Order: sequence, then structure tokens, then C-alpha cells
Amino acid sequence: MSVIITNVAKETMLSAVSGSDLKAALMGSGMSTETSAQRAYTNWSEISGYEASGTGYTAGGVNLSGTSAYFTNYPPVDAAWFDGESITWAAVTLSAYGMVIYRETNGLVVEVISFTSAPLIVNNGSFSVSWSTNHIMQMVG
Repeated sequence: MSVIITNVAKETMLSAVSGSDLKAALMGSGMSTETSAQRAYTNWSEISGYEASGTGYTAGGVNLSGTSAYFTNYPPVDAAWFDGESITWAAVTLSAYGMVIYRETNGLVVEVISFTSAPLIVNNGSFSVSWSTNHIMQMVG
């Protein structure tokens, strides 16, 4: 049996998670780094207690800006992409193990990103996240 996700379905799914109410929050040591546990996160309220904290960091994270979802046709693979502008937290002191992207309006967890198994530590500096050339998220196939 073969299952194919249509191009319009890919774009529609990613469009459903893009929008002006997306936030990115840095996560502290309580966030699971196990893939199966991360897939089970559904709502920000389930994991907000694991959010990083520190000087200069505002609870709840920052708004993602410039988000968009679109479809591209690069044979032999079609793909739908979700993208946004890079993020910088300036003058912060904190430790972060990962980041969660979620919808502020309903708490829907859109993506869980693990940085490393050890924390990334910033001491009164900038913490920046620049998306790869593969964008924030992609659906291929």
C-alpha cells in the first residue's frame, strides 16, 4: 500500500500552524529530550513549567514574526515549508535546552526543538536562533 499526502494538504497543514499568534519560548532542564515524549506534547500548559527563566527573559517567550507557509515544487520531491524571521533575546542570562513554538491563542504546541543534551548558557549576552536553509519546518514527499 502506498500513501501520498497531496501538495495542497501539505500546504494547508502548515498554513494551519502559521500565523500572527505564534510564540517561541526557551525551555529549561525539565523538558524531555526524548523524541517520543516531545511528540506527545500538545498544549503549552503541559510544559510551560519547564520554561527557562533568567535575567532579561520574559516568561511566555517572544512572538514569531514574518511567518508564512508555502508550497514549492522541486522535482523529484514536492515540499511545503513553514518559515519565519530569526529570533534574538538580547541581554539575557539563562540556560536553555531547547525551544517550543506554540500558538498563544489556544496553547497548541506546534514544534519542539532540542538544542543539545547539555544546556546552552548565556551570561548577559544575546541568545539568537537563526533558522536553517530548510526553514523552521518542512513536509516533503
